[in-house]
Amino acid sequence: MSLAELKERLALLREAQQTEQQEKREHILEEKQYKKQLLLEQLDTIDLHRRVLAQAAAIRKEESRARQRFQQAVSQDETVLALQRTLEEKKQERQRLKQIKSKKAKTCEQTAAHMVRNTETHDNKILKEKSCEELELSLQRHIQKDAPYVVSSDRNTSDINTFKMLHRPVNVSFQIRRIFIIFYCLHSTYFAF
Repeated sequence: MSLAELKERLALLREAQQTEQQEKREHILEEKQYKKQLLLEQLDTIDLHRRVLAQAAAIRKEESRARQRFQQAVSQDETVLALQRTLEEKKQERQRLKQIKSKKAKTCEQTAAHMVRNTETHDNKILKEKSCEELELSLQRHIQKDAPYVVSSDRNTSDINTFKMLHRPVNVSFQIRRIFIIFYCLHSTYFAF
């Protein structure tokens, strides 16, 4: 390869690089302008929104002022003031009546619950007393029926004494109480479940 060819190639490469750089610059400039245009459009829309919001706020403010003026004019009217006073009095009266009714309802519920509890305990006591009396009577009958107190007349007195000693009458009421306590315990545990 000769020197002239190398110079020619070098010149071609430089031209190609310059054109490539020029194209890149143009592309960058186009992008910048495009972005600038987008920013300007966004600023315009933001400005438009701000103006719309400011107008809406001004309209709301004017409406609230008009409402306040109207309310002041209405509140200054004597008939309206009198009606407002009577309305407040009626509200207070209704609240007072509600409180009284609720207090009466609570006291009625409490007395009813107390009465139910008292009658239940009283009925339970009566039932226990009746069942205890029935058990006691049946036990007395059973013990008296099974008690071996009969002695024949043909035995001699020593046999009678030994028989009396062996079959000496035990205090029946003590036995009854003892059995009654056992039955009562069984009975109360049975009904406790």
